[in-house]
Amino acid sequence: MADISASFRLPPAETAEYLRAKGYTVQARWDETWQQEHGRFFTVTKMMNGALLEEVRRSLDRVLSDGGTFEQWKAGITPKLEAAGWYGRVQDREITGVDHAVFIGRNRLRTIYDANLRAARSAGKWKRIQALKEVAPYLMYDAINDRHTRPEHRLWGGLDTGRPIILPVDHPAWSIYFPPCGWGCRCGVSQLSTRTLARRGLRVTTDAELAALGWIGPNGEVGGDRREWKRSNGDTVMVPAGIDPGWAYNPGEHFLEGLVPPPPAGPLDRPYPIVGAKPPMPPARSRSSADFIDPNSGTQAAIDTFLKRFEGPSDGSTVLTSDKLGEPLVLDESFFYRGGDRNKPKLDRGRIQAINLIADALQDPDEIWWHWVDAKAPDGSPRPRLSRRYVARFDIDGKERSFIVVMQYGQGGWRGVTAFKNSDQAYLDTDNVRGGVLAYRRAESE
Repeated sequence: MADISASFRLPPAETAEYLRAKGYTVQARWDETWQQEHGRFFTVTKMMNGALLEEVRRSLDRVLSDGGTFEQWKAGITPKLEAAGWYGRVQDREITGVDHAVFIGRNRLRTIYDANLRAARSAGKWKRIQALKEVAPYLMYDAINDRHTRPEHRLWGGLDTGRPIILPVDHPAWSIYFPPCGWGCRCGVSQLSTRTLARRGLRVTTDAELAALGWIGPNGEVGGDRREWKRSNGDTVMVPAGIDPGWAYNPGEHFLEGLVPPPPAGPLDRPYPIVGAKPPMPPARSRSSADFIDPNSGTQAAIDTFLKRFEGPSDGSTVLTSDKLGEPLVLDESFFYRGGDRNKPKLDRGRIQAINLIADALQDPDEIWWHWVDAKAPDGSPRPRLSRRYVARFDIDGKERSFIVVMQYGQGGWRGVTAFKNSDQAYLDTDNVRGGVLAYRRAESE
């Protein structure tokens, strides 16, 4: 099988941008994250270790940015997988999310590498296609001519007939059939101008031909030939013929939707990578100074007050809860001490006093941002990490105050890093606070 990196022809930003616009999720079964949901979340099936999931994503990001073959990537990531116990024969529910034994080897790593890089390349290519469609308004389905190519894909690429599928860029069929169309699919598309079509003696595929190929049904609906397939959650879905379950979508369409500026007010229907000016925040909500606690209460009293605000399994010092997006959060006493050292509390008098408002910012924020931050590994090498910024503004007896809670993805999922207040709007609008991907915004009526 040809190495995917050899086929990259797009600038790194066109492919890496797709991967960097995602959050994280863990899953024990591959179809828990379904089709377009992959545009929102990065995941590796049966990898329940958050720190390891982050490491795999970071390693793939380096491939997209700097280049590299599968063998180079495998050589770099395998020792880290082995150290975490996620390699070879693994039977540990805490690590894999399932009770039975799982084998992690070369083939599994190849799937992780190919699936993520091909989807990123597909999304980047679709962005470029849209930018060039005025001068090159057609796409031709390309299939690889070898023994590994699926029979349907050979037919779509015209390898045996000399008549590949050619459709306008904006034809609805590309919402389903834009490659890759399955696990290990190496198909692609070529973008053509009207002049190129004429020079090569090619023509646009007719609806009758699309129907014969199974791309449209008798009533003109896209994805005509379909088969039933049952997901692990029990839902039955209809999968177009020639496409593997879970692949009947266009990664680039979902990605470009996320690049459209969000509506100026109200909740979001999807995450938005923000480029340029920040959208306005919802108006500050009224609160009273009665929400403050005595700043002399002490660190432990503030911790107890904070943790009692959240519902979820708790042992008194740790609470498992979730945020407005339904993402699981781990809240524990380490949130309030530097390096877990109880002799080094983070809470000053101002934070102790405002502990209820800090809890409000996490429970009911105005906005949630996904944000990559520069960090370093223990050996001093660059180690960017994905964090979340929960931002809330309150009008407290006529004085506006803003609170920011920072959560970071790691070993046990999303854990608290710090919380602080700053009422300087210019500071709030920096990329350090309101930058990256806007994942949530509350409705102004709330």
